[in-house]
Amino acid sequence: MKSSLTISVFIFAATVMAADPLKTEDKSSTPPAEKIAGTIKTVVALEALSSIEEIQRVPLTEINIPFLSAELKGQTGIRVRLPPATIKWRETGTPAGDTYLRHATVYLDSDANRVLAIITRLAQRSPDIHDAFAPGVAEQQLKSGSEYYDSFPATPPKVTFNDALEEVRAHGVGSPPLAQEIDGFLLMYSRLGKPPQAAWVIVLRGFPPMPSRQPPPSLNVNPNLIGEQPIWERNIMRNVVDAESGKWLFASNVPFPLDPPVKP
Repeated sequence: MKSSLTISVFIFAATVMAADPLKTEDKSSTPPAEKIAGTIKTVVALEALSSIEEIQRVPLTEINIPFLSAELKGQTGIRVRLPPATIKWRETGTPAGDTYLRHATVYLDSDANRVLAIITRLAQRSPDIHDAFAPGVAEQQLKSGSEYYDSFPATPPKVTFNDALEEVRAHGVGSPPLAQEIDGFLLMYSRLGKPPQAAWVIVLRGFPPMPSRQPPPSLNVNPNLIGEQPIWERNIMRNVVDAESGKWLFASNVPFPLDPPVKP
């Protein structure tokens, strides 16, 4: 694969939080809609919360998170589907330029006490957007950079999903307002052997593609013989934001996308 690894690292002091195992029992009923909406509102600012389309108990393996397949197997949680809406961005010197109406799906734990993930999609997916590899392969790619996901934080984050997006917008790699798809995972995150810390893992897809990778001059290779990287290799980025301090920590385009893409 021709994809190149793009990594930038800022390291900040962080408060280490304990992970909290998910409950194993499967409940047939779902918590009240008012509780579900209230839990989501503490973490995510979405106007569409006033008109929830669907609340359903589902297997948490739907979230498809590397390193957590075994933990999520047999677990159920709450899936909330919201109607399409725009994300409100802070007024800054640089206009957001966001014109997308994204359909949001929010996953919560079994009792709807914690938000686990937020997935956003457009009504029709661009052919220039590809998914990452299945968790097993993605884990190997993440391990190559000494990265690891260790369950979910035991308590709600001090930093909201929207605040994490603003931090990526200000200091990260890739443009959240211009990304067609934005995924947010609230995880215990570890890198370079450091203790796990609560973090937002923000995956952006479908933003204006980055320049095609060129071979280093030392290889003395004619770039015309290599060809241009496909757009789907250049319009994806994963940013990590400290969920306690709100500071941007790291960005990488690993795990690499699949070719051909998997149907969403």
